Amino acid sequence: MNLNQQQLSFPHLSQPPVLKDRHVAATKRAPEPPNTRLAVGDYIADILLDARPDGTIYHWIVQRVGSAAIIQWGQEYTFEDAYSAVSAYLEKLNNSEKEKA
Repeated sequence: MNLNQQQLSFPHLSQPPVLKDRHVAATKRAPEPPNTRLAVGDYIADILLDARPDGTIYHWIVQRVGSAAIIQWGQEYTFEDAYSAVSAYLEKLNNSEKEKA
């Protein structure tokens, strides 16, 4: 799959070091990933962070380039799940367009 990505690294995936027989007194939470846009063929998808006091959710929206119409959208609890869902959906759209041609 050929994805054009604005965000290539995921600093929020880093884990604090595990030290044998030691306890980590405090850990710093990694920043949330920024809003991300993916593009495949004639389609774009945005992953948008919605941080609320009761939890974080990631919205994803798929559109055709140049159109305001929403083709598909969804919500996931993690950035990784949203990225995976939108990548799979874009790939499916792109493959169906190739089959029509």
